Formats: sequence, structure tokens, C-alpha cells
Amino acid sequence: MYDQPLPRQDRDALHRLDLERCRQAERDGSGRGASIAGPPECAAAQSYRGHVYAPDRVPALPLPDCALGECRCRYVPARK
Repeated sequence: MYDQPLPRQDRDALHRLDLERCRQAERDGSGRGASIAGPPECAAAQSYRGHVYAPDRVPALPLPDCALGECRCRYVPARK
């Protein structure tokens, strides 16, 4: 997850990069999809904890019910 809030353009670019890493992990066999990782104080992110999605079907970030104001979530490869 991000330590500092990022400008939206940078955050969107990093989310795309995160999803590409999830896709690569599926291709090379080290992952089985994408999960959402967020800070512990983000109740929205915690409600998605443990869910695994196909990289092309993950919920969009920032999550619609995020109450932090600045998204600090990341897409991470779900490990096998």
C-alpha cells in the first residue's frame, strides 16, 4: 500500500502497473489472481480482505465506500 497519498494520475498509473504484476503472476504460476490490500484504518479495504479476483474483474480503486479521502490501496497478486 502507499505510504503517502498520491495525485490521482500517478495513483491510476500505479494501479495499472499493480494489475499487470497480478497478470504476470498468473502467467508464471506464482499467483492465482488479484487481491486488494489497504491500510488497516480503511474499513472499505478490509471488507475485501481475502477475496481473490481475476485481474480483469477486480473492483475499481478507489473503492466507492472509502472514507479516507485519499486512496492508499494496492492490487496485489493472490498467492497460491
